[in-house]
Amino acid sequence: MAKVLVAVSSIGYGHVARSRALARLLQNRGHSVEILAPPPTDGYVRTWGTPLTPVSEKLEPISPIVERWYESTGRGLIGLRMALEEQKIAQRNARVVEEALDFDGYDLVLADESWELLESPRFLSSSTTRVYMADFLHYSPTGVSSLAAALAVNRYLKRRLERFHAILHVGLEDPRGEGQKWMILWGPRVGDWAREKGVEWIGPLPALLESEALSREEARLVLSDSLGLGPEDMDRPWLLAALGGTRAGYRELLEILSRSPIGDALVFLATGSLPGNARRRLVGTRLVELPIGQRPLLPRFLRAFDASIAPAGLTTLTTHAALGLPTLAFPLPGHFEQERNARLAPRVLGDCIKPLLGTHRRGFHQDVGNVIEYILGNEWGCRATPEPFKNLEKASDFLERRIG
Repeated sequence: MAKVLVAVSSIGYGHVARSRALARLLQNRGHSVEILAPPPTDGYVRTWGTPLTPVSEKLEPISPIVERWYESTGRGLIGLRMALEEQKIAQRNARVVEEALDFDGYDLVLADESWELLESPRFLSSSTTRVYMADFLHYSPTGVSSLAAALAVNRYLKRRLERFHAILHVGLEDPRGEGQKWMILWGPRVGDWAREKGVEWIGPLPALLESEALSREEARLVLSDSLGLGPEDMDRPWLLAALGGTRAGYRELLEILSRSPIGDALVFLATGSLPGNARRRLVGTRLVELPIGQRPLLPRFLRAFDASIAPAGLTTLTTHAALGLPTLAFPLPGHFEQERNARLAPRVLGDCIKPLLGTHRRGFHQDVGNVIEYILGNEWGCRATPEPFKNLEKASDFLERRIG
């Protein structure tokens, strides 16, 4: 039995969700696993009952910086000031972690885009096996305003990633074939570097094991009981309107909902706190708000819903496709990862993912309305994609070989 530490990024729920599922699979294989998860992701880990490293609750959250940036700019692009703010918090967190943990006491440490471990000299020089997991290896600028940040972050990432023994890539496409440059204007091409470094491409990971997902009937019964729904609600269409671990994307989500023909569908909001005037835009829509305590467990109940509207976060799209949930996916404006996810997901994850691109395009909302009517009328028959569950097995195999 090996002792494994999994450290996750605290920006959103995507990293902690997929890492929690991978940790569970390693536990099932007999290993001792604990998760280092800064707030608010520590609550996610606790809800699932996965062992949490106690120092997690002493760390500062980074998510509020992302939320403030989205509130002020309306865009998900990275900015140099935002990146520097995040780095300062990660440096303070790294010092706290270094005082609390003996990295050499673990057989393997998996860092899922953990900024704390990237900022820890003690970890990067430890004797433990160090594995970095990510769905991207470089930032792509989405405009002139994000060019300086992309240059700085890519230079930083390259220096840090070369300190790891292995890199596990869980994105939608093989990074070893990419032709973009690390430094945009100079430096090795990403594909060349990935091949030289021996990056292992697995493919995207879902937020849970297949055995952890409830059937449609079970999921509807549990949600109906906990939310006080009546028998008449069981036969109505259920539409899930969800955000990630931050509020980023709520403007786009409300815009889509307010202009769409929902009909008699129940709209389940899994959005966390929203501005006071936000719900006034949805007057006349039957809303059911999922309590904040239930949101971490939402992946278990996804089969209860007929369709979903959500930002194009990778773990969200992967999990929905794996469980066969038709999903209208909109990328956050200026968010290069989500824009790439929205383009690639239908080809890689199957026909359960319908990307909503160009939200300011003329006629966009009419198109969205037609799609919502289509899927709520049970005319969109998409099939679940089992490959993400197999990817969890492949990722676990890879880590066990590294434990050796």
